[in-house]
Amino acid sequence: MQRPIIGDPKVRGPKIQGLKKRPEFLHVAGGSRWVGEAFVLQARARRTGLEAPARTGFTASRKVGNAVARNRARRRLKEAARMVLADAGQIGHDYVLVARRGALCHPFSEILSDLGKAVQKVHNKLLSGEGRAPGRQARGDTRRTHNQATSEAKRRT
Repeated sequence: MQRPIIGDPKVRGPKIQGLKKRPEFLHVAGGSRWVGEAFVLQARARRTGLEAPARTGFTASRKVGNAVARNRARRRLKEAARMVLADAGQIGHDYVLVARRGALCHPFSEILSDLGKAVQKVHNKLLSGEGRAPGRQARGDTRRTHNQATSEAKRRT
């Protein structure tokens, strides 16, 4: 079965600058989000480098499937982000696309339209000051280190 070719494979669009480190992903997780069937889009204005181009990170947990399925979902989201965020992404913002199971079976055209809507809605939330409640941290920010857990256990005894 031959996969349909979207656009000319020889002509590539702009390369996406990526998020690589965990603290970058955690910073974005504290921002605004849009949840869809195929993916979750998280966005947040960058702390530094406000004039730099938008950066994008991709993640897929084991809930999506085995390694082959996760990589396929990530590849589909990367291509959608390359096509949509080149125009819709705002300078000085970071985006994280979290793959869901629907990223594997959704038609690519729907993923593109959902991503376009998601970017608009997320930016509207950021402009209106919505997003996460003040003082609420992203999930990963509250983790304790081994040393902290050990010292707390010693204090209790």
